Amino acid sequence: MNANLCYALRVSQLHCVLWRFVCVLTTIILSLGSATSNLRAALLPGNVWPNPTLELDANSDGTPDFWHKGGSSTAIDVWTTALSVSPNHSFQLNDSNASAYGEWYSDRVNITAGANYQLRYNLRYTVTNVGPMRVTVNFYTAGDAYVSGVSYLFSGAHDFWEEFTQPFIPPVGAAKLGLSFTSGGGQDVTGLAWLDDISLAPASNIVSLVPYIEGFPLLPNPLVIRDWKQTAIDYHQLAFNPSVTGQYLPLLYQYNANTAAGYSGPAFGLPSYIGNSLNSGEALTALGAVLGGTLAGLNMAALNGTDRVQQSEVFYCVANGHGLVLNNLNSQGSGSAWYDIYPSILFYEIGSRYPGRVSFQTKMTAIANSWLTALPVLSNNWEHSGFNFTTMTPTDYAWDEPDMAIGIAWLEYMAYVQFHNPNHLAAADTCMTQMNNRTANPFYEVLGFYGPLLAARMNAELGRNYSTSKHLNWIFAPTSDARPGWGCESGRWGNYDAYGLMGSTTDSSGYAFSMNSYVAPGIIAPLVRYEPQYARLLGRWLLHVAANANLFYPSTLPTNLQSSATWVQQTGVQSISYEGVRRLGPTTPYATGDATAPIQDVNPYGAWGSGYLAALFQTSNVPGILQIDCVATEAFPPATWPTYLYYNPHANVSQINVSVGPGVKHLYNLVTGAFLATNVSGTATLTLAPDSAIVLVLCPPTNAISQSGQRLLVGGVVIDYWNGTRDTDSDGLPDWWESRYFASSTNALPQSPAANQFSNLQSYWLGLDPTNPNSTFREQASRQSGTGYPQISWSSVGGKRYSVEYANGLTASGTNFIQALMVTETNVPAGVESTETFVDDYTLTGGAPAANSRFYRVKLVSP
Repeated sequence: MNANLCYALRVSQLHCVLWRFVCVLTTIILSLGSATSNLRAALLPGNVWPNPTLELDANSDGTPDFWHKGGSSTAIDVWTTALSVSPNHSFQLNDSNASAYGEWYSDRVNITAGANYQLRYNLRYTVTNVGPMRVTVNFYTAGDAYVSGVSYLFSGAHDFWEEFTQPFIPPVGAAKLGLSFTSGGGQDVTGLAWLDDISLAPASNIVSLVPYIEGFPLLPNPLVIRDWKQTAIDYHQLAFNPSVTGQYLPLLYQYNANTAAGYSGPAFGLPSYIGNSLNSGEALTALGAVLGGTLAGLNMAALNGTDRVQQSEVFYCVANGHGLVLNNLNSQGSGSAWYDIYPSILFYEIGSRYPGRVSFQTKMTAIANSWLTALPVLSNNWEHSGFNFTTMTPTDYAWDEPDMAIGIAWLEYMAYVQFHNPNHLAAADTCMTQMNNRTANPFYEVLGFYGPLLAARMNAELGRNYSTSKHLNWIFAPTSDARPGWGCESGRWGNYDAYGLMGSTTDSSGYAFSMNSYVAPGIIAPLVRYEPQYARLLGRWLLHVAANANLFYPSTLPTNLQSSATWVQQTGVQSISYEGVRRLGPTTPYATGDATAPIQDVNPYGAWGSGYLAALFQTSNVPGILQIDCVATEAFPPATWPTYLYYNPHANVSQINVSVGPGVKHLYNLVTGAFLATNVSGTATLTLAPDSAIVLVLCPPTNAISQSGQRLLVGGVVIDYWNGTRDTDSDGLPDWWESRYFASSTNALPQSPAANQFSNLQSYWLGLDPTNPNSTFREQASRQSGTGYPQISWSSVGGKRYSVEYANGLTASGTNFIQALMVTETNVPAGVESTETFVDDYTLTGGAPAANSRFYRVKLVSP
């Protein structure tokens, strides 16, 4: 029996997705990001601002070109040589008059509405009294009609030059821009302030889609990374120690509970603030501690012989038949969305780390179903404070919490991931679509932190097209439409950086909160697994949080810069962080909180969040370069191999040592879509360019690598959702394949012969190893034992599809092959080499052929 086997190959068309972003500027007060202080200023590349160093005075009238004196008293406005950044002049506001104010204001330059710009200037002020002074960006129409303005308010004492860089987008209708430097929001403001070296440039170089973080310095100052794991372990062991002694200690309160929702048995609580009376406490504090301890590496199901995970169920409540985990025992809800949703999220987060608990799963299903019933009322109707399950109506107080849609979407999608109910997925899509179509910033509290990760994950797993950048820019901003003055801190507070901390940017010119600052990194960091284009700037932000969150701890600040130093000194407790840090309190900065004496401002309510930082951060051999775990803090994550983010904040190339753990690994970089090294054991040395990031996946080398569209898989586990088809040199060989076998994304020529007698391109299509002579395509024709039927065997690869075809006779003019069947290799995992066999029993080929007249071929259908 003769057999003719061949293969035909075709290339699927490559697609390139262009990601776009829109950042809408609607703020009134902006907190500007500063670069490293005490350095000579550098003008922005491409500066379009006239007379940037304030030196030119063409008509010698004592006023620099392009600028004018204004205000109610021009005597306050001084063009001085006494202090400056670049020689020789600067502006001074010398305001000692409580009944007048001064102002320098500029002529106007042309701008483009909706375009990205950066403004940079240097500021210094020794004292301001009564209220703040300000630098204002004013927008005008082409006809010079005022459109709107954004202001940076400054007050207190800041007696050194500091460079500020602010990205912004001019609003619709704006065609011109002017600046003003004013000595007060009211005439009674007095003080001394200086302004110098002003530059403005189109920010076409901002590729990151998160321009607010571009204004952060590369390195935090001071650069001190605490041992976050030890800090978190110390706190959680203290919190759950019933024997510790001291004023207001122990923290742990244990009791027997019988709730209306059916919980009966031992339970526990923790005080929100040190000095609160011991009672059941808030779920945010108690459930947070169970989660935080788990993230720090403690087994909270058996800590000190007690199952605190099971006891977390005490906060499950039933409101009008709807199951929810709420912030207090037997609650019917608070009316505030984040207080009524975040405890349920914490419950889910705990459930993710302790799987298989039927009672947990039942309650998680009930929570998702409860919000499912509320969604018809809330859909496209998010401008409320919360939702009342007793009346099934929204609640309305003096504020709105529209980011409740994001919290509900997260709960519904996590329910779908676990229980596969399409109604939960539809609910998540409804919420995310409405947020995606939204212009106004909905960010109110911690629920908004879940938006970027959820958008990125649903895009990756389901092919959705939600705007991750929109969610990120809602968070990384100095204000929110839903909560003016609430967002991300950006600045230097006294001798300490506060960049990247979360809270109010306007209350005391900055009031960062510990819980918000801890949980934001834990929630957002895993995003880079799904959309690694954000790795560089999120890496910079995460480094700042790892260093700047030290401000919340008593050991960081001198005792005169914190409010509970006496209690800390008496007890020696250093592991409980302050509720917050103010930029302008009795001192700058000032670690404090909202408690009223004798209640202390160090608070377990936020301290549990240190567990997130414990799970995220490890130092490396290079100061300032962290190993950031991109898997540890995500709830219900899809299967993955160990994945780490490394960001280089230095101005020079840095080499880091990375332990790959036991065994041998392939090292894959999500940022470039290529393997950095293969078959590595022990410690690998990786090179990072300045201000760049690597998202490193440690892949087992014994598991097959396969590609499914844009996805790249190792051992059937997706390691890259987007770069599977990335081909830097457009030669038909994707970067991952060239780097895997030829150590570079551009080293292999597609038509060059491989070791297996095929070309490199054919080897890629066939799923073969081009460096292995034994990894090849083989065929064999025989007859089946016993039946005598023709039998065709060929080399196959898991996941590949083959067409088995036959022809009755060959002709000189061309043979017409007919498909007998399609075969997808599913007997082995994708990418694994195997063998397939087709036995022609004549049922698929039209009957038995004439003697010696049938020919066969096997064709690869999908590479």
